[in-house]
Amino acid sequence: MRDKQIILYKRRYIRYIPNLENGDAMKYDTTLLIKIDRKTKQKMQSAKLNWSEAIREFIQDRLDRRSRLAEATASMNRLRRISETKTKGKKFDSTAFIRKMRNSRYGPNSA
Repeated sequence: MRDKQIILYKRRYIRYIPNLENGDAMKYDTTLLIKIDRKTKQKMQSAKLNWSEAIREFIQDRLDRRSRLAEATASMNRLRRISETKTKGKKFDSTAFIRKMRNSRYGPNSA
């Protein structure tokens, strides 16, 4: 049980007591420790923000962005494989395709 856990902090033994009022002990079961310089710590204290929540949101946003990027990459690879099978292995020439579309829309010799 975590509320009975004793940890060493700055060469002193302290007892970890979770904040049970807002349910933090139930939602979060892992601790992340970072080191920052004193000036940054002073700026953080003067800002009066919930830094734990801000860091959690940042990490979740970064992970969401990475998963969306992975999904987009997989989608692009799938579309590339589909187009290669339809063109029977030939490389797709995007400039020729654009020129063809412009010529069909605006007529030949359009700039």
